[in-house]
Amino acid sequence: MSAAARAGSRVVGQNIQHYRSARGVSAAELGNAIGVTAREIQRYEGGLDPIGSRRLLQISRVLDVPFASFVDNTEEELVSGHPPATAADEEFDIGVSSGARLTITEMLSTRYASEMLEAFCRIRSVDLRRKLLRVIERVAASAKR
Repeated sequence: MSAAARAGSRVVGQNIQHYRSARGVSAAELGNAIGVTAREIQRYEGGLDPIGSRRLLQISRVLDVPFASFVDNTEEELVSGHPPATAADEEFDIGVSSGARLTITEMLSTRYASEMLEAFCRIRSVDLRRKLLRVIERVAASAKR
């Protein structure tokens, strides 16, 4: 794992630990809820093990925290050094029309993104996910015109 990936895992892990502690949930309780051991939760929180988006989505549901809250600021702080986006940033186009590539944090900070991701992850069929992606890509392409 690269140094940047390790640093990102640490930030995500710190956010998990923050929200878990704030809600009074033990590592064992969280682990039981998502099907892993308390030790694995501690490894996630310490940034020792990378956490996949599906597992992070499970944690967000158990802790009742928006998915983006765990990854908010990670790429911006680690890569660009710029301050994190504010809630007001959601209200304007964050560069899609300019053709700039968005960071994961920017994408997840847009309105409805976490809800779309949650719904998409509930679709078990890979074929159906692929077809849905194609539909969304066509809608996005037609919206540019």
